[in-house]
Amino acid sequence: MLRIAAFVVLVSILAGSVFAQQPVDPGQRYHRLICLVHLNGSGKKGDPIRPEYAPATIDASSRDGIIAWSMQVADDGKTAIVQYVAVNRHAFDVILADKRADVRVFEVGITNKNAIEGELKRFKKNFSLDSLNVVAQ
Repeated sequence: MLRIAAFVVLVSILAGSVFAQQPVDPGQRYHRLICLVHLNGSGKKGDPIRPEYAPATIDASSRDGIIAWSMQVADDGKTAIVQYVAVNRHAFDVILADKRADVRVFEVGITNKNAIEGELKRFKKNFSLDSLNVVAQ
């Protein structure tokens, strides 16, 4: 009887560690968009050049809106390829509603990586999604 109890305890300990859930890669957390958008701003003090829809500041205490972003300037110097990150997908409602022909919007996890890279390589030679990684905590 003691052997059976010891065996059951041992199996339950090992099963817990074998079937434990692995943590999510921080680079894959939350909702993400990859976009080609225009650059705004003059580049002067108080008016930095940044992509459309990128917040001027990010409040670390609030999880509303866009919580992180990363960009690469496209080859034309007037647009940028941007990765936006938000906890709530509704933070992207305005971006997703933008139907201008010169703006491209892709949802990470919905659009195939090769399709995103293929389209965006038209605007930035040698573009790779791996080079546009943003980690949000």
